[in-house]
Amino acid sequence: MTLLPPDEGVAAPDREDIVRVVQLYIDGFNDCDVDKFKRAFHEDALIFFTHRDSTLYKGLIADSSRNGPRRRPSGSWEGLSR
Repeated sequence: MTLLPPDEGVAAPDREDIVRVVQLYIDGFNDCDVDKFKRAFHEDALIFFTHRDSTLYKGLIADSSRNGPRRRPSGSWEGLSR
């Protein structure tokens, strides 16, 4: 991922902090690294998603990571082939 420089004349004093946190999120997702997610999100941050049966999940990100990192889904994991 490439981040673009800020527009000329636009002040962004917290840009480096924003870039750091976004990078933690991306790395945490790509590496399945729970510690990076914990550093990127506030302890009270919520996550929303739908299960396979279309039911909505709403909970704390901290609670959804209690069982440790999981491997990323893939076609073979889902029983699909190329």
